[in-house]
Amino acid sequence: MFRRTLLAFLAWVALGVSPAFADDVEMQIKNLKDEFAGVRWRAADALGKAADPRAVEPLMGALNDKAANVRASAATSLGILKDPKAVMALITALDDDEVEVKVNSIGALEKMADGRAVGPLIGMLKDKDPVVRKSVPQAIVKIGAPAVPPLIVALKDKDAEVRDNISKALVAIGQPSVVPLVKTLKDENASVRESAARSLIQLAPLSIEPLIDTFKDKDFSIRNIATGALIKIGNPAVESLIPALKNGDPLIRQGAAMALGRIQSPESKEPLLALLKDRDALVRRSACRALSEFKDPAFVDPLIVLLDDPENTVRKSAIRTLVKIGSSSANSLVLVLSDKNPGIRSGAATALGEINDPKTVDALQGLLKDENSIVKISAIGALEMMKDPKTVPSLTGALKDRDMAVRKSAVRALVTMGEVSVDPLLGMLEEEGREAVIEALVKIKKSALLLGALKSESKIVRRSLALALGQIGDPATVSPLSELLSKDKSEEVRKAAAEALGDIKDAKGAENALIEALKDESLIVRVCAAGALANINGSNAQKTLSSEFKENNLEVVAGAYRFFIQKGEKDSEDLLVQAIRNYGDLPMYQIFKDCGNPKLKQAAESWFSENGNLVDHTKGQERYLWGQDIDKVQWGGSK
Repeated sequence: MFRRTLLAFLAWVALGVSPAFADDVEMQIKNLKDEFAGVRWRAADALGKAADPRAVEPLMGALNDKAANVRASAATSLGILKDPKAVMALITALDDDEVEVKVNSIGALEKMADGRAVGPLIGMLKDKDPVVRKSVPQAIVKIGAPAVPPLIVALKDKDAEVRDNISKALVAIGQPSVVPLVKTLKDENASVRESAARSLIQLAPLSIEPLIDTFKDKDFSIRNIATGALIKIGNPAVESLIPALKNGDPLIRQGAAMALGRIQSPESKEPLLALLKDRDALVRRSACRALSEFKDPAFVDPLIVLLDDPENTVRKSAIRTLVKIGSSSANSLVLVLSDKNPGIRSGAATALGEINDPKTVDALQGLLKDENSIVKISAIGALEMMKDPKTVPSLTGALKDRDMAVRKSAVRALVTMGEVSVDPLLGMLEEEGREAVIEALVKIKKSALLLGALKSESKIVRRSLALALGQIGDPATVSPLSELLSKDKSEEVRKAAAEALGDIKDAKGAENALIEALKDESLIVRVCAAGALANINGSNAQKTLSSEFKENNLEVVAGAYRFFIQKGEKDSEDLLVQAIRNYGDLPMYQIFKDCGNPKLKQAAESWFSENGNLVDHTKGQERYLWGQDIDKVQWGGSK
């Protein structure tokens, strides 16, 4: 008996427990089975304070007690004891129905910091009770680095609150989270990428270098996210970004430049200016964009040099930066309009147009006499952006330029100016380059402003205006054009009026004038009037054309051949064949060939073999063979 007592005493001493308290532990273990819940609750609480390993398994059993307060107290005591054997039991207790039990189990697992609990704890972030959810992140953080991989996976959760809590946990864990979060920037899920970026921003300065290293990723979207994160980190990132401007990888130099530009730290100005001379065009472009954020007039001269950069993207970026700097760069740009390098002159003109300083208009107008067409086009584009009415005379003068691209640019600018361009354009209808003038008048679409000039003494003006009005297609001009067709003394003007009436879709009011024109003394006017009647396709027009066909009026058939092809009447074939023989041209040839009637196709090929050497094949192919200006029709079909 004495020996057993001595051995028990020595065991208690070895365990650091006084014999009296050891007896108490045994008693409290027994009390866990007591019929009264209050006794069991106090026993569970006391066993935690006893710090005796013998209490672990009984307390694990108490996690299944029918009383919730007993289960909760057992969970707390197991956390105090920190025995790894209890981890799985505590994980099971996370499914308890009572909030207090779940919260105490989470607290116990936090104290134990065992990696096995990470997954189950993450699952508790979706618990319906906010108190439970709130207690989870700190428990996960206590586990540390082992929790990072499953947390990263859990960032894919659809619940925004869950993702937010996971992000907070990753930030609290610190350094071990950085590299996995950077890798997560490539995730296909946008919300995951956003959560990772937010976490990395909060992890600064630990995350700065890894984010900069991400700039070398070939995926632009990844680089863009990293740039955004560094911008939000702000000035703390500058110290690492400036050295990155000299990195051997051009992608890193680009990203660092863009981030520094948005952060706008004064110490980054000089390093960014040096980057304008970088060997890589995309880096130079990024440097331009970065400098544009500062809007510093001191950057103007180095940027002007880039107006002649061999890469178009760099030139455009330099122009945009000069424009953002604004009026303070205008004086320097005006000075370089006389630079010997046409690239610089052109770029300066474009920049001045976007800056839109009225004081630079005269200098830009002077550039319309430049020897280089690209420079002239840039100057015209600049004047178009500025929309100053006093530039109209200069722009109309550019319609005479020998370069078609310059003329087209001038047309576009005059159309942008609107009706203030009409009178100057009308004054040019007798001059060289009237085709461009007509094009501009048509695009301005101010037909009412053109009608007065139909009374011009110049038949060239009247003819040009008639053609322009036809292309504008305003039904309100049908009456004056009909009068021109009926009364003008010039065959060319009457022909133009007939063509114009045929071009106006709603020109049925011109039927009588066109029917009368079938008796015109001019053959070409009669043919054009027939073609216009076919286009109008009114009831009187159809009756007249059918009547003329019965009279074998070859002129009318030649003019209205599309109408007769669309009708597709078999007894019209011979007369149509005769029409192409006598009045054929390249458009008629093309339509006959493609209309689907073998007899007309053969006639077209015969005409071409006899007359092909007399027509402009290039013009014909461009205008007709490619189907650009005509509606192809099928024999007996419709347009």
